Amino acid sequence: MGQEHKVYVKGMVCQRCIRVVSMQLDLTGIPYDTVSLGELVFSAQTPDLIFLDQILVPLGFRVLQQKNKTLIQDLKALIYKVFDGNFDFPTGFRFSTYAAQKLRKDYRSLSALFAQEEAISLEQYIIQYKTSQVKYFLRETDLTLLELSVRFGYSSVAHLSKQFKQLVGISPSIFKQQIKVTQR
Repeated sequence: MGQEHKVYVKGMVCQRCIRVVSMQLDLTGIPYDTVSLGELVFSAQTPDLIFLDQILVPLGFRVLQQKNKTLIQDLKALIYKVFDGNFDFPTGFRFSTYAAQKLRKDYRSLSALFAQEEAISLEQYIIQYKTSQVKYFLRETDLTLLELSVRFGYSSVAHLSKQFKQLVGISPSIFKQQIKVTQR
């Protein structure tokens, strides 16, 4: 049996509220297990909480964000901002220091919380995200590996290439060549 995911909802005070929320979930195609006063239970996976909030607010309800979930979402937003390919990395930049300052939390506790909530280490998540971004830029732009290594905060082209090959199984150069062959 899979893990159960609970989402708490503000404003649900009666049986009519349960029916209204159930109908809205059915209308939007969001699979759920149970709806009770102030609580939604999902067994498959927790739906996008922002989307869930958007469909519930017009009905007078609001998703209550748990502090840990909110912190994880803020951390992911920071990762996306820093590693989107447009961040201006200052000399000596360290994501750990940046995240700790921006979120006003100890980085070790952020990292431990992330691993606990997401079932992947924060470092591995960042590496996977950066690699997916590099793949996108290799497909969609003519930037060199040197330009990409600077754009994504790698210490060198060799560092980018090593991480890319570990995750993708081929070097970024071969990946780029394969893209050119398939585009012909």
